[in-house]
Amino acid sequence: MLYARLLLLLVAAGVAHGFVRPTRQPRAALALGAKRALTDAAPSELEGKRILVRVDLNDDGEVSRKVAAIKPTVEALTAANAKVLLISHSGRPKSVGFEEEYSMKSVVGMVEEVLGQPCPLAPDCVGDAVDALVDKMAPGEVLLLENVRFHAGETADEEAFAKSLAAVAGVFVQDAF
Repeated sequence: MLYARLLLLLVAAGVAHGFVRPTRQPRAALALGAKRALTDAAPSELEGKRILVRVDLNDDGEVSRKVAAIKPTVEALTAANAKVLLISHSGRPKSVGFEEEYSMKSVVGMVEEVLGQPCPLAPDCVGDAVDALVDKMAPGEVLLLENVRFHAGETADEEAFAKSLAAVAGVFVQDAF
């Protein structure tokens, strides 16, 4: 799994821990002790950090329920003054690269309404443009990254893509599936 690989890369680099919300069962990297419940984290561990949160915002007719489900995690992170980066997939794009019908644009309004705060959409999930947006974020702000499936590395479980995601944030939270 790409996200297990991402977590292992962050932990191996000594820059992060991975967290799962309390209702999720830790899967990968459990033997390393790398995962623990988000409720176990002290606010000082999260304050000012770039936190990549894997969420399920795939628009399959249940997206309003899915957005409501991520609210407690996002609120906990923003209350700790973290920079929250939401990452998800949407559908199964037919090719690599941007496809309008699979853009995360379709959920931005709902995410903002449920979270009660602005949640701009980044033009990609990795790269210089994303880094620039994250650098400009204030603690406690939320940024939705564009569909992770626009990159072939997501479904192919490529280490290079996992490294590029790891470069975006220092902490990973699994809040999906």
